[in-house]
Amino acid sequence: MFQNCYNLEEVILGPSTITMYISTFENSAISKINLEYIKNIHDNAFFGCKNIKHVDIQNVTMFGSYCFSESGLIDFKFIQDVNEVAEGMFQHCVDLETVTLMPRIGIIEGNAFYQCIKLRNIDSLYHITRIGHNAFEYTSLTQIENNEILELDYNAFSNIVTLQSAIFRTIQTNCETFLNCINLKTIEIKEAYYVDLGYNFYNCLSLESFKSGQARVIADYDFANCRNLVTFDVPFVALLLKCCFKNCKPLTHFDYNPDYFYSAAFQGCSKLETVKFLHYGNFYLNTKKSLLGSYRPILSPITEYVFSECTSLKIIDTDYGEKGMFANCFSLTEVNFYGKSLSYGAFLNCINLKTIRFLNDQYSGPFKGDSIPCNCFYGCVNLEEINLPETVKTIENSAFYNTSLKNGIDLKNVQNIKPDSFSYSKVSSLKISKEVNINKNLYTLEHCDELKEIIFAGQGSIPLALLKNCPKFSTLKLSDKFTYQNGIVRRIDSQSGNSIVTYNISYESTEIIIPDDIKNIAFAAFLCSNLIKSIKINHDVKIGNFAFCNMESLEEVEINAKEIPAYCFYNCSKLSKVTLSNIVESIQYQAFSYTKLKQIDLPLSLKNIFRPISFMSYQKNPFRI
Repeated sequence: MFQNCYNLEEVILGPSTITMYISTFENSAISKINLEYIKNIHDNAFFGCKNIKHVDIQNVTMFGSYCFSESGLIDFKFIQDVNEVAEGMFQHCVDLETVTLMPRIGIIEGNAFYQCIKLRNIDSLYHITRIGHNAFEYTSLTQIENNEILELDYNAFSNIVTLQSAIFRTIQTNCETFLNCINLKTIEIKEAYYVDLGYNFYNCLSLESFKSGQARVIADYDFANCRNLVTFDVPFVALLLKCCFKNCKPLTHFDYNPDYFYSAAFQGCSKLETVKFLHYGNFYLNTKKSLLGSYRPILSPITEYVFSECTSLKIIDTDYGEKGMFANCFSLTEVNFYGKSLSYGAFLNCINLKTIRFLNDQYSGPFKGDSIPCNCFYGCVNLEEINLPETVKTIENSAFYNTSLKNGIDLKNVQNIKPDSFSYSKVSSLKISKEVNINKNLYTLEHCDELKEIIFAGQGSIPLALLKNCPKFSTLKLSDKFTYQNGIVRRIDSQSGNSIVTYNISYESTEIIIPDDIKNIAFAAFLCSNLIKSIKINHDVKIGNFAFCNMESLEEVEINAKEIPAYCFYNCSKLSKVTLSNIVESIQYQAFSYTKLKQIDLPLSLKNIFRPISFMSYQKNPFRI
């Protein structure tokens, strides 16, 4: 009706006018108007009327959405009969300082006071039951008090940099309720805190204390970046969701028993020293049941990095070792592990961890994991003692990379060692009880500069070539199952026959004749034996993969075995003469790849050549068969 009337300054209404319709004076220059007869003000009626400073609404009982949005109002007082503050009613009223609500008002709709940047005082929030999304965002409130069961939609109080305290009876939040309230110091909820989504106190940098009579769920990022949170006082917590306390640096302890906890829940809590719920046995005697009725927390499907960067954790009893769970816990010195298994990087870069004990008690069974996973203890430069469980059969990639292990380690039932599993560690000795398969992994013990001793216990062995970059290695101790002669370490076995398990690559001999009593040559047995020029195998023997690979000086080979296995002479770069007897039946994958062979005579007994690639050569011109 009077939209965009830029010269209209004053309006006088008569008693017959009781309704202000949609957008009546939108964006006009009006500064004076009598509203004593008006009962209804519809949507956008005074939207953008920046010259209106005060209004007398003594009979208005209905307000439409955005009716005073972006106006110049300084103060506003509702009458008794109004039930709610309409959506966006005062949005962007940048001069609004004071609002008086009446007790009958129970609902404040979304955006009602959004960006009222001077609004510091609002009377009678005490009886409100619902506050809509962004209702008070970017206002200047200093404190909030409410005594109802209050429903808060998303961003209801977010980005209020002046807010210092809030007291509630019970709140049901959506998400980001107090997001970025950087000067909020205390939250007190007398009965219960309920939450749908997260980030409710995210980045409340000054928050020191949160107290609630009950909180079943701490949602995703709820208290993340609350860098001054010292007091978290809640009798029960059921679920700790993703990153809920991330970077709460002053938090020193957490004495609750959640039913579930999720990824990075305490990541970066740099002063956190004690967490009791990690070991079931501790809680069984000392703690009440959780809200869901269990003693033991249950891992969520995603539990990565829960306590990573908690740099003040020192000694823990734990049933859990999930992915990155304690990574970068620089003060952690001892761990009593009662769990069933470990995961990737569980103790990554715990630089002061000295001892890990695998234990079990009446509440937890023994460790059942079959591996120490990738990067599990990577960078634990002071790790000295570990009692490896009997169930462990595999040491995965970089599991003990750059650790101490100065007291040595007993590998017990380990049968597989992956790349760099002990590289750059200060391990002093290895006790090996099972024959270890290194597959193609030639760098499992790279630069173990303090490694002095290898013990072959039981029937355990590894190729000694793995120690070529271990300058202090000097002692090989053998059980009564082994003998050593002429550089050859031989396993004695009356049932399956004697085996060559490895060769001393430093032994000064240029020719090897495989002894007649040998029935097996183990995987990588002569790997990197670079002084040998000639090998003779005069009888049928079972040869393992990689048995003679990477022998830099090897020139001539005579073979009288039925099968030449995969990678057998791989990368023997000077090998130019191979004589095969008439019992050879099979030549496997890349058996002679990257040798100097130009010609080879194949016997009539040969039944199988595994692809032409078995003879891949350095030479530009193909050799003749």
